[in-house]
Amino acid sequence: LNKNDMVRKATWFTDMGYIAVVMNYATVSDIHTSITWFHGQANKYGGDVNRFAIYGYSWGGGNACSAALSGKDKTKMRAQIIVAGASKGHVNMVGGSSPSTLLVHSRDDKTVPFVGSTALEAALKKQGISVDTLYYSKGGHSPQNVNPTEFVNKMKNFLGARFGKLALSETAADGNQTASLLAAAENPESEDAVADEDGAENAETASAEGVAEEVEPGSDDEPLDEEAALLAQRTSAVTVAKDISYGSGNKKLDVYYDPARSNQPVVFLCHVRDLNKNDMV
Repeated sequence: LNKNDMVRKATWFTDMGYIAVVMNYATVSDIHTSITWFHGQANKYGGDVNRFAIYGYSWGGGNACSAALSGKDKTKMRAQIIVAGASKGHVNMVGGSSPSTLLVHSRDDKTVPFVGSTALEAALKKQGISVDTLYYSKGGHSPQNVNPTEFVNKMKNFLGARFGKLALSETAADGNQTASLLAAAENPESEDAVADEDGAENAETASAEGVAEEVEPGSDDEPLDEEAALLAQRTSAVTVAKDISYGSGNKKLDVYYDPARSNQPVVFLCHVRDLNKNDMV
């Protein structure tokens, strides 16, 4: 993922009427800190503290899942979308108050074993938690790229069922364009191990051991001219508060929001790259 990739995804969520909080973080504890920070700033950005969701892919998905299942935050996550990031290690974190979950994964994923998603799915269902899935036989570590339109619609319906149907902004991309942009936001490269097959160590532990440094950076290529034009149009429809410090050290985040709206649901986007350097954190 690079900075343009995260902008694409953030503006897609704002198109749907959500606030997108893009975190520049390194650990699960940083996610908690950012959520606590935004809870205190929600009114400023028109956010609804009772409607928080979290999205994460790969290693970022593992951290997002760990944070959402921990129950440590003042604001409970009502929904989580975990793309190729769940592990068996998350099973022991499941409880009766765990958030509704959408799991997206490929059976042939050699980076984060597919069994992590099925194990988490079973544990959540055992506790009576609502679970949606989008599983593919083939797709490697990029299930979101198998059928981008289906992926986008699945997320839209999943979030809509939890937060209500939100009107798209006038500059929102149509379904095919949105799917194209969102698919481009996930780099299918990087097949280094993120979680072991037994899921004994969660993503935060992996971070502490420097696993992130072993993952090859994704492409920094600029989007195609047509995509760049569409992205610029969509970005102009929202306000972006950039490089906001939310914790100790160089912890920053960006907030994408529409100042004309209030009481908007909030989606926290978790990733594994430094937004300012286009490399791994």
